[in-house]
Amino acid sequence: MTLKFGWLLRPLRISSTRWSIEPLPDHQSRIDVVTRSVDSDGEWYWPPRDDARPARPRNWFALPETHLLTVSGCDPAEGERLAEFIVSALGFVFAQELLPEGWGHLTRVRINSESPQDFDPNDDALVRILDRAVTWWLTAPNLRDRFFGVFRWHAASFAGQHDHEIFAGQYMVLDACWRIHEELGRAGTKKIPHAARISALATAYALKPPDNWQLNSGSSPFVTIRNELFHEAKWGGKPIGFGFPASPNHAPHLELYWFNARLILALLGETSDYIRSPIVWQTYSLE
Repeated sequence: MTLKFGWLLRPLRISSTRWSIEPLPDHQSRIDVVTRSVDSDGEWYWPPRDDARPARPRNWFALPETHLLTVSGCDPAEGERLAEFIVSALGFVFAQELLPEGWGHLTRVRINSESPQDFDPNDDALVRILDRAVTWWLTAPNLRDRFFGVFRWHAASFAGQHDHEIFAGQYMVLDACWRIHEELGRAGTKKIPHAARISALATAYALKPPDNWQLNSGSSPFVTIRNELFHEAKWGGKPIGFGFPASPNHAPHLELYWFNARLILALLGETSDYIRSPIVWQTYSLE
């Protein structure tokens, strides 16, 4: 079966034994429709305004499809679901909210080719990651929705316009990853509180949280940021909107985003050096 999806600036053309991705024949014209639109600022495509007076941003809109995904070896219904899953996994890799034909966006969409991910995969790594996702989809039906949600929300939550929004979204991704970890039977039988879960995941998958999170201290600043946001509506020690986390914990939303990227890949079974790399505000090549 085939599925059109988009919007992806790169004219990606890759394939594996069960699937293939190629740009649509009029890929460039579909790119131009978006990049030349008055609703594009070069980095984001913003919700178009409706024709009402006063004009208001639409709460649902779609971008043109740019690529064709072909899936083989499945019946049509299963093939369509698998194709949607592959699109979500690809969106995670490129940090874009990629959608199948007929689906729509609820908020702004990143259209810049500059990815906020701190890993840059070549085509071989990209095929390997997608193949790992497909293997999970085929062998663990009970985890399909969880992985799908993790892929989608890791990319979509970055569209938040404020740091605390991105952090909250990424913490939901972290919680969803913990549930996958539990359902895989890797969390043990003892109940582990939120404050200890990052350390437990880091140990299980050989990840390196930033040193400034001080997760093994008696009063971790990272855990404090999380607790104040979720339980007291505070950000940076003050009511949301009136403060920012102080250095060296001034960007916990980005650090958590990059930590989650490593964690998601580790859950998929990726074992490259990137998984164990420190979060030091640089981009790593993934081969």
